Amino acid sequence: MSSVTALPCYFSVAEQLWMLMLQGGSTLAVQQFHFTTWPDHGVPLYPTSLLAFHKKFRGCSDSPSGPTVIHCSAGVGRTGTFIALDYLLDQAKAEHKVDVFGCVCQMRTSRVNMVQTEVIIVYISSILTAC
Repeated sequence: MSSVTALPCYFSVAEQLWMLMLQGGSTLAVQQFHFTTWPDHGVPLYPTSLLAFHKKFRGCSDSPSGPTVIHCSAGVGRTGTFIALDYLLDQAKAEHKVDVFGCVCQMRTSRVNMVQTEVIIVYISSILTAC
């Protein structure tokens, strides 16, 4: 099953759901969200579009039956941006403050080049300001 939804914040989401048959006859539901208007080596036009995408993702993954996988073509730019945003929104809720630079530095200890450019760091900050 798949669908494409155009949301009023200038992005579209291609959403797919697969049912996988596992050994032993049990099934596993896999749900994929694809932010279709995020340019490679760039940022979405409006900060609120990624925030709305994140809310849609979180709304469907509050009780996942397995791990969440986030990935883009290289696994660092868009992936790092989304993971940082997710972490920082949780941090803001829990601590009433955020440390964007500290978050990015910590992520880079596990994967080099996560959140590739200063432009993306500013973009993440602008999303958090829009909240």
